[in-house]
Amino acid sequence: MLGSEDIYKVIKTGERYSYDIAYNPIDKVLLELGINLTGTNNRYQSVTMLISQLMNVSGTLTEKYILMKGSQCASTTIDVTLEAVGVTQTWIPSEITTPATTAGIGTPVYASPITQTPWTGINGGSNSLTFNGSNTTKLRNFSVTIDNNIDEIQPIGSTTVMWAQPTIRDITGTFDVIYEDDDFLADAKTVTARTMSYVLDTVAPTTLTFTDVYLKEYNESISATSTEAKTQSFAWRAKAVTI
Repeated sequence: MLGSEDIYKVIKTGERYSYDIAYNPIDKVLLELGINLTGTNNRYQSVTMLISQLMNVSGTLTEKYILMKGSQCASTTIDVTLEAVGVTQTWIPSEITTPATTAGIGTPVYASPITQTPWTGINGGSNSLTFNGSNTTKLRNFSVTIDNNIDEIQPIGSTTVMWAQPTIRDITGTFDVIYEDDDFLADAKTVTARTMSYVLDTVAPTTLTFTDVYLKEYNESISATSTEAKTQSFAWRAKAVTI
């Protein structure tokens, strides 16, 4: 406001929510909700998630519930090393409720504690990456991010987001390969479209299948004191992906 060194007023014009979850997967259900365009589980579906915590109520620890209603997956990042498959997802809900002593969703049947072993880099096998028809490449790590570029639609007059609309997908990633030949470097120089797939689990077959992958960046550190095998790092982007 003219004549004032400070703001005059803060006006609430709406509420928007988001939350992140990080986990080691035992199946592909949540991955499908963040990646696929079609199928039983796809990015156009919304889910409601629930968490419970023991919280203080007048000096007594009491179980309270929080609902993340109508959540759609905004982005999914999968990081694979030898030791673990790590997933981080960002979700856009229509509302996150205030903690309450009742769940507010009737009488749900909650999932049983898991007994399966989370995936590691071992689950995909020793030839987990297939690039341009060849699956002999040995990797040190593999990472991919699928960003659904969610448009949070809040029309004039609405105090909350009415719906979240996935738009164009951005699919980017990196991998570090133990040097065998110069084929990857040649593709990076010419920016040639290639097919690519990555196996996350061979037992309950789960594979990321990419269309038109372009290697767009190449990095390598060369040191006289290095005690590691020659390794090359490549950044890439893809036209499409399914899981």
